[in-house]
Amino acid sequence: MKSQRGTAREPLGLTDGREAHMDQLKRIGKMLKRLHRDERGADMVEYILIVLMIALPLLGVAIIFRNEIASMVKSAWGTIRGQSEIPE
Repeated sequence: MKSQRGTAREPLGLTDGREAHMDQLKRIGKMLKRLHRDERGADMVEYILIVLMIALPLLGVAIIFRNEIASMVKSAWGTIRGQSEIPE
C-alpha cells in the first residue's frame, strides 16, 4: 500500500504530532490564564510583604545597636532587681 506522506492531507507525516503538540500548548495556555486570574493567596502575600518591610529594618537596627541595647537591658534589669529587693 502506498504511503500518504507529502500529500496535502498529511504533509510529511507530521500532522498527528503537530496536532497533539498544539492541543497540549492550548491546554497549558488555558491553565496559565486561569492561574493568572486566580487571586487566592494574593492577600496573604501582601500581608507577608508588609510584615517583612517592617521587621527587616527593625532587625537591622537591633543588630547594629545590639551592644547598646544589651547594656540598656542590663541596666534596666539591675534597676528592677534593686527596687524589688527588700532591705534587711
